[in-house]
Amino acid sequence: MDVRQGATFTAPKLAKSGYVDVRQGATFTAPKLAKSGYVYVRQGATFTAPKLAKSGYVDVQQGATFTAPKLAKSGYVYVRQGATFYAPLLGYDKKPS
Repeated sequence: MDVRQGATFTAPKLAKSGYVDVRQGATFTAPKLAKSGYVYVRQGATFTAPKLAKSGYVDVQQGATFTAPKLAKSGYVYVRQGATFYAPLLGYDKKPS
């Protein structure tokens, strides 16, 4: 799923995606998205997925907003300075896997 610069995209039925790339200034909303392999939220973009529970990789760039209140498992999370990241259920494993 590639959301181009400045676009607004809502995917009301999307439940699973291999990747989501939200370009600069774009807005992506997926109320039913539960699993994604990769999520890129570029500068100034907004990603909202209230049911996202699992992701392999999350990269939130400067000035971007990532909201996934049910995200409980992710392989890699990178949040850059000035970004907003909201995933209150996400923890980390102190022992390497």
